[in-house]
Amino acid sequence: MLLIKKYTKQLNSDWDLFVQKSFNGTLFQTQKFLSYHQEKKINDCSLMFYKNQQIVAVLPAAETKQNQIKTLYSHPGASYGGLIIDSSLSFETIDEIINQLIQYAKKQNFKKIILINSPSIYCKNKNETLHYLLLWNKFNINEIYISHATKLNKPIIGLLQIRKKRYVKQIIKNSSFSCEQSQKYDEFYKLLIISKKQHKTAPTHSLKELVHLQKTFPKQIVLLNFSENKKIIGGSLVFIANKKTGLVFYNVINQNYRNTQLAVFQLYSCMEFCYNKKLKYVDFGVSHLPKAKNPLKPKKTLIKFKEFFGARGIARTIYEKKLDYE
Repeated sequence: MLLIKKYTKQLNSDWDLFVQKSFNGTLFQTQKFLSYHQEKKINDCSLMFYKNQQIVAVLPAAETKQNQIKTLYSHPGASYGGLIIDSSLSFETIDEIINQLIQYAKKQNFKKIILINSPSIYCKNKNETLHYLLLWNKFNINEIYISHATKLNKPIIGLLQIRKKRYVKQIIKNSSFSCEQSQKYDEFYKLLIISKKQHKTAPTHSLKELVHLQKTFPKQIVLLNFSENKKIIGGSLVFIANKKTGLVFYNVINQNYRNTQLAVFQLYSCMEFCYNKKLKYVDFGVSHLPKAKNPLKPKKTLIKFKEFFGARGIARTIYEKKLDYE
């Protein structure tokens, strides 16, 4: 018999320990991470699924309004949400969890469920059961974003395209640019604001939020700042999402260095950092044109650049189910 409980703060430790050991959990689905949204007044509706008094799944979620439609959204405050499941679950149990989620949402008068599950490179192994059963239970794929990630299965320099490899070797030999882990978030954030303004967007996080998150996760959120003659000219913020994969969440450079090979050195340095942390993948993030008529339109020049570093496409899938009350 499957039991669903609504998450409360008293269950914080149980939740985060489960996510850490789960099949597809990441930093983004921990309550420790999600709690930084408290000031934004997110209406939390996170759920915990128990079988034989053991947690078998959790769903970080909030109540939102999508075109005035009451929606159970997992999760509006994180890159990934979705159902986080135990590694040992059978096909039958996963199917039961999905069905119980649908019934729970109906009882709470939700009209729609939206799930953004962890992409495959964040999962412990290859297992498409959850994806299949969501489709079988009539969840539709509402949107797909394309991200690019590199498998760190050999010395990093060997993963680069020949010309990029040569650029990196020259930079290292000539000490053109330096890279170091840094706490200088204020200088990094100035560059980030300028970069986002040029693309008519804004950072996902405020400076205050970034500093708070780094203090909360000092070993999992790392700022790499890049300098020339001790002047910071670029930065990359890396989230070590779990024991398998690191995500380059922000990557910016001073506009005056656009025509140098600083961008090449930055991605190489992120790869090297993740490799030294014994991670299997580095995710360079999505490549889209958010201001285009269709915001899912791929940014082909950026994709091509990432491919020079051995990166290959990874789908970020958004599932949607409209609930039928007949």
